[in-house]
Amino acid sequence: MRVEEIALRQEVRQMLTEAGINKTSIREITEQVLKEEVEKQIKNILNQTNMDSVIRSKISSFEFIDLLRNVIKQEVTEAIDIRVSVKADIKR
Repeated sequence: MRVEEIALRQEVRQMLTEAGINKTSIREITEQVLKEEVEKQIKNILNQTNMDSVIRSKISSFEFIDLLRNVIKQEVTEAIDIRVSVKADIKR
């Protein structure tokens, strides 16, 4: 590292110290800015994506229909108790 670079680093470090900024505060500021930016981008994506059509396409897929049919079948089978009795009278 050259002498100029070392001097510049020391000057920057001194300016940050005078402003009350240290590694911890820089980390907190960075985390906050990143969090805000991520939230903003997520909102933009959700606004740009037509969620209704995405949901509709997933619901109308064959995999979902089969899954729904199997779940309903299982629930009905567990909810209903079917008993069959056969009685035969033989007349001569």
